Amino acid sequence: MKNVKIMISAVIAGAAVSAMCATTNGIGKPAQFRAVDLIERKVEPAQSGKDTPKAAASKKVTYKENAALIKGFLDADEWKYEMEDKEDKILFSGGITGEEGIYDSYRFVVTVDDSVVQGYALLPASAKKKLAEMGEFITRANYGLKYGAFEMDYSDGEVRYHICLPIEAFRADRDKFAKLILVLPVQVMEKYAKGIAAVLIGVKTPKEAVEECEKDD
Repeated sequence: MKNVKIMISAVIAGAAVSAMCATTNGIGKPAQFRAVDLIERKVEPAQSGKDTPKAAASKKVTYKENAALIKGFLDADEWKYEMEDKEDKILFSGGITGEEGIYDSYRFVVTVDDSVVQGYALLPASAKKKLAEMGEFITRANYGLKYGAFEMDYSDGEVRYHICLPIEAFRADRDKFAKLILVLPVQVMEKYAKGIAAVLIGVKTPKEAVEECEKDD
């Protein structure tokens, strides 16, 4: 999965859109599998003891109902994952294992609550000893990204890519937006992973590393 070009913009046109062990924020050990090709609304008061059709239609959709859309997509596409109910959101997590170790092995996490669905891809490496350099790298990389962004936790050096969508946009077309939430973070990580590794081991400056990752854009 080399020289991946991110071809996602058409899909979302018009939509309101961590050496070796990343922290997992309390998530269990991820399942492993090979990569596959891949508002809350205002409730209007009812006029009587029964909800009117308009009031019923405006009722809040629960986070469990929203999560069912992600689960349906994961099951249909045969993703291996773990699911955890956090009482105000549901968290899906798993691993994607490729052929080049750190370069294409990632952890994916999706969280779904009442208002947003968020997707993450995390590298199995920490930038704790290279915080300044990695901070520059992700700032340079983020500058040209249209959707989502790299993030770094300065407390432990976790590096991840993050994208978020309002739940209404997601519910409008589950398959398209599930692919966006699940696949885009992994595609971006595939594109920049070798550059991140080069910065972590000190063989390239952040500027050189980003330029190498983006040379085929």
